[in-house]
Amino acid sequence: MKKSVLLLCFTAAISPIFAGHNAKTGDLQFVQNDGQWANHIQFQAPLYGGTLFLEKNCFTYVFSNSAELSEFKHGGNPADIANFVYKQHAYRTTFVNANTNVNPIGENKFNNYYNYFLGDDAASWKGKVPAYGAVRYPGIYNGTDLLVYSRSNSLKYDFVVAPGADAGQINMLYEGLDGIQIQDGNLELKTNINTVMELHPVAWQMINGIKVDVTCNFVLEVNNVTFSFPNGYDKNYELIIDPATLIFASYSGSTTDNWGYSATYDAEGNLYGAGIAFADGYPVTLGSYQTNWGGGGGFYVADIALSKFSADGTSLIYSTYLGGTNEDLPYSIIVNSDNELIVYGATGSSNFPTSADAYDKTFNGGAGELVDYVLNFTTGSDAYLSRFSADGANLLGSTFFGGTQNEALNTGVTSYNYGDHARGEVNLDNAGNILVASCTKSNNLPVTAGAFQNTFGGQQDGFVASFNINLNTLLWSSFAGGSGDDGAYSIKPTTDNKFLVCGGTSSSNMTTTAGALNESYMGGVADGFLMMINNDATNLLAATYIGTADYDQCYLADLDASNGVYIMGQTQGDYPVIGDVYVNEGGTQFVSKLDPNLTTLEFSTVFGSGSEDVNISPTAFLVDNCGNIFVCGWGGAVNSAFNPSTGTVNGMDITADAFQSSTDGSDFYLGIFSENMGSLFYATYFGGPISDEHVDGGTSRFSKEGVVYHAVCAGCGSSDDLPTTEGVVSNTNNSSNCNLGVFKFSLAPPPTTAEF
Repeated sequence: MKKSVLLLCFTAAISPIFAGHNAKTGDLQFVQNDGQWANHIQFQAPLYGGTLFLEKNCFTYVFSNSAELSEFKHGGNPADIANFVYKQHAYRTTFVNANTNVNPIGENKFNNYYNYFLGDDAASWKGKVPAYGAVRYPGIYNGTDLLVYSRSNSLKYDFVVAPGADAGQINMLYEGLDGIQIQDGNLELKTNINTVMELHPVAWQMINGIKVDVTCNFVLEVNNVTFSFPNGYDKNYELIIDPATLIFASYSGSTTDNWGYSATYDAEGNLYGAGIAFADGYPVTLGSYQTNWGGGGGFYVADIALSKFSADGTSLIYSTYLGGTNEDLPYSIIVNSDNELIVYGATGSSNFPTSADAYDKTFNGGAGELVDYVLNFTTGSDAYLSRFSADGANLLGSTFFGGTQNEALNTGVTSYNYGDHARGEVNLDNAGNILVASCTKSNNLPVTAGAFQNTFGGQQDGFVASFNINLNTLLWSSFAGGSGDDGAYSIKPTTDNKFLVCGGTSSSNMTTTAGALNESYMGGVADGFLMMINNDATNLLAATYIGTADYDQCYLADLDASNGVYIMGQTQGDYPVIGDVYVNEGGTQFVSKLDPNLTTLEFSTVFGSGSEDVNISPTAFLVDNCGNIFVCGWGGAVNSAFNPSTGTVNGMDITADAFQSSTDGSDFYLGIFSENMGSLFYATYFGGPISDEHVDGGTSRFSKEGVVYHAVCAGCGSSDDLPTTEGVVSNTNNSSNCNLGVFKFSLAPPPTTAEF
């Protein structure tokens, strides 16, 4: 039987150092005290710039300014070093009148362990000391548990108040601070080292399948903090706090005009941002692969600009240019298990960097083409794939790919949104080989023997291909299209070594399979399409159109653990709503789930403002391991100027606990829905009040933990209004126009520990 509980969740914006070998991205490791430390310490965890000690009735935080150590290098002045004082600051949070017999318990034990062989007394040595992902204080107050854990590089703690218990018992005393105040609903804690933010407590309940928001606030009296519920809550149901958190947001700080395209992440939670730069002035780092801008003469010639931000956004791990003397654009990036960055996009440069043994070292572009009003591929375009070493210093592999006409420029009727020319995706299969989905206008694009479609279909075809990790061997390749305009936008590997592909088409004669959901073209200027192919692209296992009698396209796809197929796209038709789902009548964004054979809609719905214009251009999409569904996209003036059939983000549903509840109409929209789209857990806008935030093409990514790593074309017009966070690489747009902006935002769903 599930009991009703009150769950209060609070987020301290403290980024941890990633520790241990088996923790997931963003996990703190709470190491148990088996006698290696003083008896009053129960658990210890490393934080970014400090350490957290969990005691029976309090938390003690110790922070240090490690940056000061960089002032003293080998060969420094011995007198200065001898007199150096290393600053630290400690403060404590005590749970006033807590039960005295509480015994904290570690939960979610990690596979790794720690050894403490300190001093010469073997009796005091401790080995195989366990570490945990969470610590529970059962009954810290009568009827109330305290749970401490981490989410996406931030420390979090929840109070779980059972039915009939009194949340008013909870009282926290803060000692040792330089200052404490409530600022914009958040608890701001000042030390002489840093400022710690505990984000405002927000709550909601699920009542009869409907999410009901509950107001919860900090109450500060001198140094004591309690909680208030101005409107009360229904004590017969769970009350859960959504843990959505802006982890960091930053500009690149480029002094040259610099546009945002794509972003991804690695296992340590670092963020990789990709954009373009139009001159020297991008903040490259010493030792990176290309420290000088390579663009030639002409108007708006762009090089690719790549930056790896630390997990908390406070430093650039590396930053580099990539490109030749003509246009070079990044569409999609991904990091493999060796922390090597793989980049896919379009190039118009005959001298684009390729590796010595590349599959194709020769540029074969076609007719000149102008995109985004100013980016001029004067000699046509090829697709490229490039792979960087983990430190960004070396290009481990790089190749052209294409025929004698243009590749990787989606410029037909399927280019519906601003930036759609840059659709496509790079991904990895289960063996680490490189996958790419894109488009071509070449009838002689290299395809492999036995490909499921070995001939060019028409004006513009999609294509799918796979290369080995060194980018010197084409493993397989196939066209995917009919006689109209077609573009392949997303490719995902299944657990049984097949590949799911989605995209858009205006072709009424694309190949579909018998029994598919829609064997025939549905109508309108474009339909979406879905296909499942086997592991060497020799067999089209399933293929279907997706859509209505009006405009539709499938932009992003994902799979659940059972290879159920999920898609996100745009529609201006009467898109089917199936199942007990959350729906906005007249919504122009859709999410659907199909069976792996692409024969049946298992659920389907639309969301948005209800206007006839599409609200957002989709940029990131996820189905997590629990079936929660995450969406992200942007909309507004930049899009509607390109296509008047697109609109703004005004009027889209947001939740009461939104990070940003208002919009100027030109912002990002982030949302998380429960399993099978049953309800809206959380939704927020993200953007500044002046600039028209957008991306100039390309896609970004969610991690499986529900963290979105995103690129932005930010601050255009030399504005600084992107909501950046303290201490990041750059809080300002230093150019005369735009900067690559990046943000890392956790939309993690409510923890399952709320149910017991």
